[in-house]
Amino acid sequence: MRKYHRVVLGGKDYYRQYDETLDCYEGELLTEEDVIEQVLEDVVQDVIHVDRSRVQRSIKNIMDEDDRLVIQSYVEYLERVVELFE
Repeated sequence: MRKYHRVVLGGKDYYRQYDETLDCYEGELLTEEDVIEQVLEDVVQDVIHVDRSRVQRSIKNIMDEDDRLVIQSYVEYLERVVELFE
């Protein structure tokens, strides 16, 4: 994973990639948005699209009522967690 140093110039934060093995900087100065984009490229392996109606249909097809309630409660919990980040 890439490492960065924060560089403050004129009161503004910039970032520069740092190679610890070579003890030197690489690339240009980056904004915070650029660093976030690069870090996300490094760590995000896949994009998962959730179809809520398909999830609900699948839950309704669970035969055991206790299992269905546990799954439904967990999905509702996950939806509340997502709302916190919106």
